[in-house]
Amino acid sequence: MVINAPSLANINFMELDEKINELINGDVNFFHVDIMDGHYVKNLCFPVSFVRDLKNKYPHQTVDVHLMVDDPAEYIEQLHQSGTDYISFHCDSTPFVRRVIKMIRDKG
Repeated sequence: MVINAPSLANINFMELDEKINELINGDVNFFHVDIMDGHYVKNLCFPVSFVRDLKNKYPHQTVDVHLMVDDPAEYIEQLHQSGTDYISFHCDSTPFVRRVIKMIRDKG
């Protein structure tokens, strides 16, 4: 099975709705959303509120969040409440890798 999961990181924000609808009408299985804190990586990207808004507007779309942040545990509850379907993080971003994995699994 091939999964098509485009990243929204480089989407033109002035055409956000149009581009997301193009992707939905195409062969997209789910969206990949990067959350960056400006510390773990130099860039900033979407906040958790973007995921919440995306899931509110497109509730049937699957959202995969990639955390590029210093403390991934800090984001798990907010992402769960936002409706995030999948969460990935960098193992070197926390000394508590097993705890973060357990937090994610416990949220379902």
